[in-house]
Amino acid sequence: MMETNFSNPYPRHGVPTLIPEIVSVCPDAYDEKSVRVVGRVDHYDAFKCIALLSEPNKPSSSSVKLRVNTRLTDQADYIVGSQVMLIGELEKVDLSACDLADDFTHGSGGIELRARVSRCIDGLDYAVYCKGVDIWRQFNSDMNMEHSS
Repeated sequence: MMETNFSNPYPRHGVPTLIPEIVSVCPDAYDEKSVRVVGRVDHYDAFKCIALLSEPNKPSSSSVKLRVNTRLTDQADYIVGSQVMLIGELEKVDLSACDLADDFTHGSGGIELRARVSRCIDGLDYAVYCKGVDIWRQFNSDMNMEHSS
């Protein structure tokens, strides 16, 4: 009989994270972490449920891209050129085993977001969003310092 863990039945919250932070570090650092990401859809393959996101304030030719597994989310959110907010878990992927075109593996850093929540957020001021993330991080840092002393 399978054991069930009832101590925390809810999915983990997504920690606000920027795409370059994910892609620029070792895949082991973020493996299985729950994150919230904002990005612009550069490519989308509905048949394979794979999207490529880049930072909204960078040109789509930027080499920093995050590969997203969209199987659990609404396909209507992934219109090329639109901004989306995703919550999900990061996992390492073996890019040499991918059967996708180069567009879907280039620049992703060997990590993929398995999205479980998606929302189209066209019109979001990304610069203000980034400032909000910085303020949230500072607040959490201050709170952690208070609780540790």
